Amino acid sequence: MARARGWWPWNRRSAVTPGALAGPSPRFRQDLQRLVRLLRYMRPYRRRFILGIVTGVLYGTVTGYFPKGVERVFHLLFESGSEPSLGLALVTCLGVPLYFVLRGAIGFVNAYSLSWVGNRMLHDIRVELFDHLQRLSMNFFVRERVAALIQIVNNNTQAMQASLVVLAGDIIKQPVTIVAAIVVLAYINVYFCLFGIGLAAVSLIPMVMIGRRVRQASNSEENSAGDLLGILHESFSNVRVIKAYLLERLQQNQFRLAARQQMRLSLRFQRHQELLAPLIEIIGSLAISAALLFVFFSRIEVSQFLGVIAGFYMMYDPLKRIGRLHVQTQRILTVAERVFGVLDAEPETLERDGTVELDGFHDAIRYRGVSLEYVPSRRALDGIDLTIPRGSVCALVGPSGAGKTSIVNLLLRFYDPTAGSVTLDGQDLREVRIRSLRGLIGLVSQETIMFSDTVAANIGYGRPGATREEIVTAARQAQAHDFIMAMPAQYETVLTDRGQNLSGGQCQRISIARAFLKNPAILVLDEATSALDAESERQVREAMARLMQGRTTLVIAHRLSTVRHADQFVVLDHGRVVEIGNHDELLERGGLYRRLYELQIV
Repeated sequence: MARARGWWPWNRRSAVTPGALAGPSPRFRQDLQRLVRLLRYMRPYRRRFILGIVTGVLYGTVTGYFPKGVERVFHLLFESGSEPSLGLALVTCLGVPLYFVLRGAIGFVNAYSLSWVGNRMLHDIRVELFDHLQRLSMNFFVRERVAALIQIVNNNTQAMQASLVVLAGDIIKQPVTIVAAIVVLAYINVYFCLFGIGLAAVSLIPMVMIGRRVRQASNSEENSAGDLLGILHESFSNVRVIKAYLLERLQQNQFRLAARQQMRLSLRFQRHQELLAPLIEIIGSLAISAALLFVFFSRIEVSQFLGVIAGFYMMYDPLKRIGRLHVQTQRILTVAERVFGVLDAEPETLERDGTVELDGFHDAIRYRGVSLEYVPSRRALDGIDLTIPRGSVCALVGPSGAGKTSIVNLLLRFYDPTAGSVTLDGQDLREVRIRSLRGLIGLVSQETIMFSDTVAANIGYGRPGATREEIVTAARQAQAHDFIMAMPAQYETVLTDRGQNLSGGQCQRISIARAFLKNPAILVLDEATSALDAESERQVREAMARLMQGRTTLVIAHRLSTVRHADQFVVLDHGRVVEIGNHDELLERGGLYRRLYELQIV
């Protein structure tokens, strides 16, 4: 599936200037900045991280000493020229398992310490990502795919944490092991030391070459994984439409194509990653062959030969791990680019410094010369002038796309006007705290939103901290108490995703109960009773009428007969106010409102 271009950093191309060729490339500088930024998350856990680094150095040192130990053991037992005593033999033999016990204990402390740090970093990054996403504006979520955001918060951070633990563990431990092995080789035979240094240098060539391909393969794999997750999200979210229109086969084919693409790119990534090990093995085998020839011609002692072979063996595994280290670094940089791309996204509806706290609603809501553009040069609202007095009922009517929802979006400050201002009691909404503004407003939308939680909790979202008695009272007012009591666990019944175990009318009444519980000064009803049957609608309207007394209510109305007693109707068409008045006045004018009304009563 095609990915929409938005803020995603992998859609950007940075120009390379001639001057950049003289120094580090822009890509290198950006990668270095991301790694430094990532390491800052280790700061709160630096003590445990330092413990991991210190034990990594010890592990590398102990491991690098192994060739000398092998040479010493064989020399004492077989080449000393005298028969070794039983005590010496026992001490020497016991020294071998003690060495590996010490090495294993240090390795365990090293691995666990770094995993401990990595998991806490993962937790901190995920929490920061989620908190930041909650602060972003509606435009961000309109542009971007939900599945892609889920992938970043969950999958990408997990991959980054796993790679970072490997990187942190090996970046100290493996080079120290190689250096220690080279030093021991120098002590045994200086020629083998020089040969070991050359071997390490030659091994870097395939690491660098393959690392570039791994970066590209990792990026493609992440994009493909996002597409696959997107199909899953869309299929499960729209299962009713898919079944109603017999789209199962189409969805299956789309998923198969996406899964095949994901498999192909994953195999491509694994191919590049796993290619390093055999290449280094080939280099290592050539080194051992050269060592055998050298031993043959130089006639060195067997103990020295075994020590040299052990030294090359101890260098072999670290070299392979360093190769993977480069791969893991590329993996980290790929996902870090995505994670930090989200963290660097700025909310478009900013809360300015010096904003004021609203203490209530006392006078009127006013729109003055308001225009709104979701997309540049395409106005959803154009020059809106409107006053909604406190305590009145204002019905927003008009054809689809006329701008009714946009009026409400500005009141809730989901968006800021492109031009003009929206004020509450004379205070520009851009100058007030968003939390205090939305605390005055209760929203019941046509699309009922249920959370995977109990019925009581779903109602309780209207006012966190409400008592059970208050929740039950709100449910009674919304005519929801009876059907809730008939459910298996009553108010403790857990709703499935999006309330699939409730009818549409039941979901709507729980949503209305949520608004009752909030008891807001301003109500926004987006065709709130559209999903109710006739009897339930009558009961809820009676309760709504009581709730709306003394409160300001904005109703987005599609069925005009349900709001004919509103104090004023605001008729919108193509983002403009074309008529304002009450029901009888607008019928007498014979304009757009009358045409809409007559279409509905025919």
